[in-house]
Amino acid sequence: MKMLTGLLLVCATMALTNAAAVPEVEPDHMMEEPSIQKAVAEAQPDVMAVGASMEDDDGHTVQRSSVCPSGWTQYDDRCFLYVSKAMTWANAEINCQAQGGNLASVHSLSEYAFIQGLIHGITHRYPQTWLGGSDAQEEGVWLWTDGSRFNSLNWWGGWTDNNLNQQHCLQMNWGERKTFDDVQCWYNLGFVCAKPI
Repeated sequence: MKMLTGLLLVCATMALTNAAAVPEVEPDHMMEEPSIQKAVAEAQPDVMAVGASMEDDDGHTVQRSSVCPSGWTQYDDRCFLYVSKAMTWANAEINCQAQGGNLASVHSLSEYAFIQGLIHGITHRYPQTWLGGSDAQEEGVWLWTDGSRFNSLNWWGGWTDNNLNQQHCLQMNWGERKTFDDVQCWYNLGFVCAKPI
């Protein structure tokens, strides 16, 4: 009985600690979604132990450390978090902002491969996933929500297609080649957040 009481106390303490780690934000225009804490808890990467560090093939640092918040994984000078809870692109961006970041921008093929590995380490597959690119402001002029320079490095077929019009948001892991593709922003997909260290 004492052991059960002690175990319950430890579980309750851990739950309260995790709940306090991420502030909950409820913007007026956000659809009713489960709390950010739940989305973060569902997406905790288990690919490396905390404090572990390694380099990818291009010499970029990949590590889970105390520099990044719990559940986030460091790659070079940013922390990344995959959230499996499917949301529209705008709601995904709002959730990333509530955690001090933005939907992830991608600046090299090695960084893209790192993000794919992060997602695969959690899901054991390559689901279509939101990134922070959008051309809603002007067709064909892509911008990252974090304000960094956009370079189109991994498009399906080498270009955006905007086949059905209104395809203004960027997803990754599209098609057999698992590339970028533009898609309607109201789709519900998991997403990757990023924030600087």
